[in-house]
Amino acid sequence: MLPAPSLVRNPSQYDDTASSVDNLQDIYRAIALDELRETPQVKEQALAQLRDWIAKHPAIKSCRTDAGFLLKFLRVRKYGHVTTCENLERYLVMRQSIPRWFGKLDTSEPWVSDVIDAGPILPLGYDPNGKLLTLVKIGYFDPKKYSNQHFVRFWTMILDSYQEEAEMQIAGGSAVFDMEGFTMAHIAQWPVTDLHRYVSYMINTTPMRIKGIHLVNIPKYAVSFAELIISFFNAKQKSRTHFHKSFDEYTKCYDATVLPKEYDARGRFTLDELKDQLRKRLARYRDVIYEQSTTEIDQTMCKPLQKQDVEHDTGFGVDGSFRKLNLD
Repeated sequence: MLPAPSLVRNPSQYDDTASSVDNLQDIYRAIALDELRETPQVKEQALAQLRDWIAKHPAIKSCRTDAGFLLKFLRVRKYGHVTTCENLERYLVMRQSIPRWFGKLDTSEPWVSDVIDAGPILPLGYDPNGKLLTLVKIGYFDPKKYSNQHFVRFWTMILDSYQEEAEMQIAGGSAVFDMEGFTMAHIAQWPVTDLHRYVSYMINTTPMRIKGIHLVNIPKYAVSFAELIISFFNAKQKSRTHFHKSFDEYTKCYDATVLPKEYDARGRFTLDELKDQLRKRLARYRDVIYEQSTTEIDQTMCKPLQKQDVEHDTGFGVDGSFRKLNLD
């Protein structure tokens, strides 16, 4: 199990153990330089500036300052200082504002193991282009047993563990949604306010380079649901969202070797093997994930966010629930 990171915002000595890319494959070093304009000098200066900003920020009470944590924000914002600071502040505020989704994430809780067994979200590994591919099969998520709170907390645990890796920070990730088994009961779990809030968090706040979203086997009654989700995307993310009638169609355009063996014989692992890998991973990162979910910020002092009620205001004027929508 990895040790819990320090949340001291102005430590006497900073942890830079995760700042080196010397042990990365050439593909990641090339992406870091070509797409993020990352050099040792840029990285060193950006870390120093961001740490100074955190230390002087009157609202931040506790926050990780190790290189592994800060670099994911710097990389997702391509080392823009102002946008990185805004992203980090927004992240701290939102994670604290919605404790039912993000507060005190504990991977050792019994329900987590049960959800792993069901297999609704499974990281598949990195594809030949360096991106992490995740398989999401919402039909495996029992709506009678679990709420959207469990879904968000579970996926946040997974993302928090992978966002510790330089490979994920640099190249980003894609998600393949297998919509087989997706029902109206799953749709009913998502009031529109929750849906917009979570999509906004994933697109604008979580420090991840989202490189593609693929929806496969989507039933007709779920098309309106998918279209509403996509309406919350920015233009770039809309251009990276694709529909596929089947996995045969998907694999004509994208590498199949990352998929589970049950989906394609060329796959590297079975679903059970992937579940076992995820279980071990979440156990290993347990203390990191938990400690990170206990950061503190005085929201009343965050001027850019003062007028936003993160928990109740969609910002788009959209309200209501899918229980009230006609999706025929």
